[in-house]
Amino acid sequence: MTTAQSRVADLARWIDASSGPRNTPMGGDTEVGRYAVIVPCDFDEPPSIEGDPGCLLLFVSVDQAEGVATGPIVTDNPASQDKAAMRLCGFAISARKRGRTCRLSPSSGLMTR
Repeated sequence: MTTAQSRVADLARWIDASSGPRNTPMGGDTEVGRYAVIVPCDFDEPPSIEGDPGCLLLFVSVDQAEGVATGPIVTDNPASQDKAAMRLCGFAISARKRGRTCRLSPSSGLMTR
């Protein structure tokens, strides 16, 4: 497994853990929906998938996603999740805590090194 594939796998596991139901004060569960969706993409052509405005689609190259369980591709607005922009900022903060540099821009999305 390459470094990129390992990082995508780590991200996929984190997304799965952040997408599970949460306990309520009365002992029930609240469904929260997918925190983000990893979409393997061939960057030689425009992505063929679109999501609701609240859905956070993270496009990764097909090579980086090969052999990685990226989770289901759900393009609906997630229930009980923060706005997509706030979730994207959460990724940037998490990456900075790990010592990676991040750049956020509307045209290029989230990039880490």
